[in-house]
Amino acid sequence: SVIFDIIKETKFKVRVVAEMYYIAVCDDEKLFSDNMRHILYGIFYEYGEDVVINCFDSIEKLEADKQRYNLLILDILLGADNGIRYAEKLRERGIETDIIFVTSSPEFALAGYSVYPVDYILKPVNENKLRESIGRCLKKRQNVPVLLINSKELGKVKVSVDEISYCEVMRTDIVVHRINGSDITLVGTFSSFCAQLPKNEFYRCHRSFVVNMKCVERIDRYRFTLQSGDNVPI
Repeated sequence: SVIFDIIKETKFKVRVVAEMYYIAVCDDEKLFSDNMRHILYGIFYEYGEDVVINCFDSIEKLEADKQRYNLLILDILLGADNGIRYAEKLRERGIETDIIFVTSSPEFALAGYSVYPVDYILKPVNENKLRESIGRCLKKRQNVPVLLINSKELGKVKVSVDEISYCEVMRTDIVVHRINGSDITLVGTFSSFCAQLPKNEFYRCHRSFVVNMKCVERIDRYRFTLQSGDNVPI
């Protein structure tokens, strides 16, 4: 209702910038990764969604990347690495990113489901099965609350609350820090902005800060340490 009220009250043309969907494909076979990227771009074109797809040939390189992904497509056997063990570590850290396992070995299927993947697909990948899995991911994403906010840089912008790491007041501006590392500067009052955030996920821990508790890695006496390494005062 807040979004519709904003739209009705706006008397100029609104330019809405949608949130990008980020996918990481991790497989040590370059030919497979290249083919998967091609298939995924086709699927997302059919769904009418904007997507960024990055490919990695090892868990180490994926882990070193600072981008927060909406979906991970992981091979299970990656040389000395294991996609299931990596997924277990992510879940232990509270990271709920969607995961699709792809592998030529059906023997790992039962172990793979312990980390609640979206799907477990055998190679060669069936495009229709992958399309159905992507559809489930996108449908789940549609259920995440989206804010329509007035940014200084881009005008009216749609921001999924799951993309927000924390927000702070800087002088007369509100700065929204997103998980992907980009910031948005808003105009308005901090209290009215905080009132739009889901209270079961966001905590106003300071007069000038509100934090997404899903992004918190550690709590000390006077600060939260986030998964990004940022510190938010309490």
